[in-house]
Amino acid sequence: LTVQVYDKDGRGLPTLRDPRSGEFKLDSQGGTLPATGDYRLRVVGVVTDAAGGPIGYTIRLNRTGLTETGYQAKLQSIILAFNAPETKNVDETIARLENLVDQDGSQPGGYELLGVMYLYHRSDLVKAAAAMENSIKFKGAAVFRVTHDPVLGRAPRKKPDGLYDWVEGRTSWLRIQPDQLSLADMSNEQETIFSLTGNQVREVAPSKVGTMTILSIKTPTQSKGYSLSPGTKSQGEADLILKMLRTYVPPRG
Repeated sequence: LTVQVYDKDGRGLPTLRDPRSGEFKLDSQGGTLPATGDYRLRVVGVVTDAAGGPIGYTIRLNRTGLTETGYQAKLQSIILAFNAPETKNVDETIARLENLVDQDGSQPGGYELLGVMYLYHRSDLVKAAAAMENSIKFKGAAVFRVTHDPVLGRAPRKKPDGLYDWVEGRTSWLRIQPDQLSLADMSNEQETIFSLTGNQVREVAPSKVGTMTILSIKTPTQSKGYSLSPGTKSQGEADLILKMLRTYVPPRG
């Protein structure tokens, strides 16, 4: 008997037969299907009467997750739908991301975006933190939207309404990974404002200016460190950022 596998367009996929066990496997990287979709499995051959009756066989399917290409295609589809005004839907986006990590829980992209969605669109710190931990576990990052002043050391000023804010506020993405943190401009993520390893972090300290929470990141070579404020302006987010920094990029003095 021979096992044949065809994709939806009728293209055959290469298979190999183990001469000892008689098992057929896909002859592809990792022995996996190249993409999600419909496939046809055919078992062909001639069984003679001399074979002594029917031949039994089993089909075993091992779920190994999506290929990198398939995973990224699904993730980009979710992002595009969320960013399009006519299809922007928080509940649907979260549901699709949860389904993606259920299909393949070993890739960080879905968890990374779930952390952002739960934090900034659901104000759910518990679920956001859990998603961020999973993202870091699989070599992704915890991502936070923060504000800051491009001029190092310049303190926030008091506005006419009595609240404090940056003199020249800028919004950026803070990415936290084991022994690594970076800040990228939100309007141009290719513009990296800083990228630091654990050895370059001397101190991470919180402070208050009025009701505004400031997180100061100081390095051994700078007299004035980087000052950031959580995007939601909430103490809960500030505490979560501080926890992630101290856990994954602890100051080394």
